[in-house]
Amino acid sequence: MAAQGALSEFSQSTCNPGSQHLWVRFASLGERLDLQRRSPALLELGEALAALPGALQNAAKDAGIQAPKMRLFPAIMAATYGPGSHYVPHQDKYSGGSAGFENTRMLTIICYLNPDWQPGDGGELRVLATRNEPADQSAPGSRLPQLLKIAADHSESTSSTACDEDAYVDIQPLLGRIVMFQSREVWHGIQASNAARRWAVTLWLLADVD
Repeated sequence: MAAQGALSEFSQSTCNPGSQHLWVRFASLGERLDLQRRSPALLELGEALAALPGALQNAAKDAGIQAPKMRLFPAIMAATYGPGSHYVPHQDKYSGGSAGFENTRMLTIICYLNPDWQPGDGGELRVLATRNEPADQSAPGSRLPQLLKIAADHSESTSSTACDEDAYVDIQPLLGRIVMFQSREVWHGIQASNAARRWAVTLWLLADVD
C-alpha cells in the first residue's frame, strides 16, 4: 500500500517530523471488502486487534474486576517512521495541531510489524514517568492551552513540563509485540529511527459517552 502511494505525505509537524500514516477502516461491509482486496493481512490484523478489548472485558468480568465501558472505533492507524523521524513525548488524549484539543481516547493498543528490527535501528517506544509540578506553575511556550482551559498543548512544551525525561523505559518494536496503555495517563514518545524503517498499527478505544 505504501508503494501504491496510499500513505500520507511526510509529516512537517515539529512533534513527529518525517512520519507517514494511513487510516485503515473496516466499519462497513464495503470497507472490509475493499481492504480484503487491497491488503487481506491488514484486515485480519485489524479484526484481531478489535477483538482484543472484548476478550479483556470478559477476562476482567471473570476475575471480578470492574472494567470501564469503552467504545470501539473500527479503524487502525498504520504509521511508519524512517531515518531521522521521531515523536516527542506526549499523551494520546490530545488531538493533532497546535491547539491540542482533547479527544475521547481511553486505551491505546499498538502492534509492531518489524520482522528485521535489530538493536541500533532506533524507533523504540519510550514510556516516561509523569512529573508532578506545582499547581501554580505555568508551562512555557504557547498560552493557547491556558486560554482554552486545557491542560497542555500537543507540542514540544508538553514533554518538558509534564513528564520526567530522566525516568523512562524503552520498548523495542519487535514483530508481533503488542503494547497497551491508558491513553490519557501515559506519556510516551518514539525514539529516532536510524537505518531501518519502523512500522506499527494502533487501535484506540474511546470513552463510552452514552
